[in-house]
Amino acid sequence: MRQRRSGPTPRPVSRSSFGQRQVCNLVLAARKRDAPFTTNGGWPTCRCRSDLTAFVPMLPRREFLTGALLALPAFRLARAEERGCSPTDGVELGPFFRPNAPRRVSLSDPGDVGEPLAVEGRIIGADRCQPLEGALIEVWQANAAGHYDITRRGQDDSPYHLRVLLQAGSGGSYAFDTIVPGQYAQRAKHIHFFVHAKRYEPLATQLYFAGDDRNETDRLIRKSLIVQPASAKVRGRSGARMRFELALRKRRSNPPEAVHLFPELEGEYRSNNKLFPVLERDREDATTFRLVRSGDRLDARMRGMPDAELIFDAPLEFRVVEFGVAGHVVRDAAGRTALEYQGIDGRRHRADKI
Repeated sequence: MRQRRSGPTPRPVSRSSFGQRQVCNLVLAARKRDAPFTTNGGWPTCRCRSDLTAFVPMLPRREFLTGALLALPAFRLARAEERGCSPTDGVELGPFFRPNAPRRVSLSDPGDVGEPLAVEGRIIGADRCQPLEGALIEVWQANAAGHYDITRRGQDDSPYHLRVLLQAGSGGSYAFDTIVPGQYAQRAKHIHFFVHAKRYEPLATQLYFAGDDRNETDRLIRKSLIVQPASAKVRGRSGARMRFELALRKRRSNPPEAVHLFPELEGEYRSNNKLFPVLERDREDATTFRLVRSGDRLDARMRGMPDAELIFDAPLEFRVVEFGVAGHVVRDAAGRTALEYQGIDGRRHRADKI
């Protein structure tokens, strides 16, 4: 009896990926009836990339592509979960943040002057590229003339305008309509986002408009945050549409060495630099804040701003998302603690304990 020839023997490798195995196994399943036996009398199985290339010559092109395409979504998902996504660049809240914005899907009112704009996107976790359903999204902006509904930090005596509080829906999706904001001071046109999700760091960032003549001079801009508007109908009017996906960093515990210093760091601090110097309307000559400990968390409390956590990446190194700063704890010649930090615009600050 003539012995049936065996197929090529796959070369063993030390590691394999889930996506590669899925492609190979689905390809073999498409032709299992006619696939050759291995030398040990069993059906061939896939363990690595070399397995796939070894068996490809045995399959018609159409069946190989069919198996590969069926496995492609699983392959992409596995690779995305393995490497994660890049976290969205942060900016800062700025001086015109207001808490307790109304829940609605439109920032603008029917009588507002300006080009209609629709914004949509997703909130995802950067660690696994997974949607964060239920995330809270605070959005606010200036009107077409570049004016906010308040004129100074902490003001709360005027009606809310061009502000909303949204909640991410199925798949982490969100959407709202508004008008294109105007420029003010040295700032390019932008829309503010402040995002919160359980087990993730908050994100304070801004959406910028491609083609704005101030994009090259605004010191707060990050190129990754510039989006090209596309022409679209918004509420029956000619306008623009933009898509803005936001990826949040996974929250990690502060190092024990940093937590051990929290009782010493608590107290009043004063910096001789303004926190938001870009605006003449913020006329404070200095910034005063208080550090308050709560368990293994240390917050900065400042008038007119929400509590802002100092997130420690190392025993003496911290970030403050809401203020867009990163810095470290230092001691002066007398052993007193102080904070040195730098904003995303490159300005350096020092805050001394009072």
